[in-house]
Amino acid sequence: MSDSTLRDVRIAVVDSGVDPHHPGCRSGTIARGCRIDNDGSVHEEASARDPIGHGTAVAATMLHVCPRAVLVPVRVFDELGNSSLPVLLAALRAVANLRVSVVNCSLGFDDALLATAEVRDELALAMRALVDAGTRVVVPAALPSGRKNALALAVGLDLVVVDGNCRSDAPQQRTIDGCTYWFAAPFPPPSVHGMPASKVHGSSLAVARTSGAIARELERTGTST
Repeated sequence: MSDSTLRDVRIAVVDSGVDPHHPGCRSGTIARGCRIDNDGSVHEEASARDPIGHGTAVAATMLHVCPRAVLVPVRVFDELGNSSLPVLLAALRAVANLRVSVVNCSLGFDDALLATAEVRDELALAMRALVDAGTRVVVPAALPSGRKNALALAVGLDLVVVDGNCRSDAPQQRTIDGCTYWFAAPFPPPSVHGMPASKVHGSSLAVARTSGAIARELERTGTST
């Protein structure tokens, strides 16, 4: 399999952006991406940026597992680290046009705050459209508080659970009560040293490790988009 084929696996990083100059990202390929403003409008960004560091930590973790992946930043957080459901929905719809094989969503919303049928339907439709197109969508199964992640409601997603006993480069799939989950380590790779501790551990990085492992398998089988 040629280098050009291996580099075809594209991952949408739905997060706070990616700093391409960070040591953990410098050797990777960061493609042209986009940002979503508070009104839901989509704007192309030729040069990636990350005002809060979370997306960069996530990106460095994915590249640690799958160095040849092409990362496509989709910035949904503002400079203060805030986002919203309309912004996320706009991002998921924009991702459909980015020719990606994997969508990494290292974030979540409290299910208790999204109880209306209308909101649930919008989330499910946006997620399901990506899955039906053959895209792998990777999200945390639960929030750090232990509450259910509203993004995990749609069918066909790759749901991730934190497990510190897993090897850093080898997330595992297990079936519990008829549902299949990924279990992945929450620890940062060496390349994200120097970032705030709040940005470099937990379910965000477990999701990133899983996205990297999925992309690596798509490389191996040659089934990337």
